[in-house]
Amino acid sequence: MDSLRTFGVTVLIAVGLAVTTNAQQPEHYVVTMASSKFVTPAGFPTCTKTAIQRGDPTTGPSVILVKLTKGCFTPWHWHHTNEGGVVVSGRIKLEVKGEAPQYLVAGDYFYNPSKHPHQTTCVSTCLLSETSDSARDIHYIDSAGKEISAEEAWKITPKP
Repeated sequence: MDSLRTFGVTVLIAVGLAVTTNAQQPEHYVVTMASSKFVTPAGFPTCTKTAIQRGDPTTGPSVILVKLTKGCFTPWHWHHTNEGGVVVSGRIKLEVKGEAPQYLVAGDYFYNPSKHPHQTTCVSTCLLSETSDSARDIHYIDSAGKEISAEEAWKITPKP
């Protein structure tokens, strides 16, 4: 009987936490492009601007819009979070270690698992919608895979 009571109390607590968590998040809302505030996130090149659409990319899951100027290059790096995205407009070159470069255009989807080295070049002005399942960060690496500072990484220029 005690184990049944313990189970029942545990279920009630779990349901209460779920209801409390859901009550903190609106069921429906809209973020317009006009109301989106674009800024360069810490550790990213200045040609990169992001606007939060949902969540908080510094602490947990999020959806962000990413604007990249033509020619914007983000050298080899990886993230702790899994990263998925859709190209909204423009054309972006995505290079993943060990694979041939891919050119993505509006409507194309990409997914980079946690700690998966990649680099990008915006071929024409790009707008991306990206999702992360945990806090976003960026770790730059050299050609051997050794972590380097952002300043060192930004000295790297793409090969034609």
